[in-house]
Amino acid sequence: MALAFEPVVGIPEDRAAALATELGAGAASSDLPITGRDKPGVRFRIKGYFDAVAAGNETRVSYIWDIFNAEGIRVHRIAGTESVAAALPNPWSGVPDDTLKDIARKTVEGLRSWLDSGAPTTTVAGDPPPPGATPAYAEAPTAGTRAGLTRTAAIATGRSSRIPDAATSAPVSGGPTTAVAAPPPPRFTYFISDVPGATGDGAMALAHALSTQLEAAGGARVAVRTDADYAIAGEATIAPAVKGRQIVAIIWSVADKAGKTLGSVRQIGKFERGSLDKAWGTSADTAAASAAPGVLALMPQEQ
Repeated sequence: MALAFEPVVGIPEDRAAALATELGAGAASSDLPITGRDKPGVRFRIKGYFDAVAAGNETRVSYIWDIFNAEGIRVHRIAGTESVAAALPNPWSGVPDDTLKDIARKTVEGLRSWLDSGAPTTTVAGDPPPPGATPAYAEAPTAGTRAGLTRTAAIATGRSSRIPDAATSAPVSGGPTTAVAAPPPPRFTYFISDVPGATGDGAMALAHALSTQLEAAGGARVAVRTDADYAIAGEATIAPAVKGRQIVAIIWSVADKAGKTLGSVRQIGKFERGSLDKAWGTSADTAAASAAPGVLALMPQEQ
């Protein structure tokens, strides 16, 4: 049952090299069946997504390892967040090797546990498309932007942990009726309107996709701006096509209940000409998942 690591997304090359060294050592000591990604007989491929975000006086490193079968379907996920007592303009510059060692150790332990349990291959509900199926967004460094965004649609971190996959449950027919516990109160409320400037159904699709991410992080969408803890406004700009490609820029702004702007998250992506003229589809999900960490980082920890 050979496993292979794919190149990690969202982490600088030097940090990725240090992480790979620790993963290799840990895999060897735990007898993990890791092989080269180009070798024959690979049954599962492991794709990693990282993000480092400065939050207050610390830096949070969030990571996700998605395990895909030969058909490209995700069958397992390992994820976590590590905190570093440093906050620098470039968050990765404050991440020490010890943090990468901890991540590698927990990754190896997670893989070992999964294999020892029989490597169950149950697809997770709401699974995103495999990386590469839609364009990735890159950070647009702009003065005044407090939170950057991730380079991959798969990473989505909440204010203190990653945004979890949406849980699903099916009603059971028959049998006695049991009382259902009331859902917990939301961690925060937000108001979000459609995104002007987006082509096709993008105005509504982008707002809906980001709302889905925020709800998974514990938020609740409200219909009236004055009822919300935060107001989120998006604006899209679609550039004319050049050599068959179009640049799409999206700016998400976050304001508090009093209307004070807390900051913005800016995104840039390239698409085939006309591909967003009608339905945005998974491109909206990709943009929202990339923007969610930055949007959440702009919200204060306590209400």
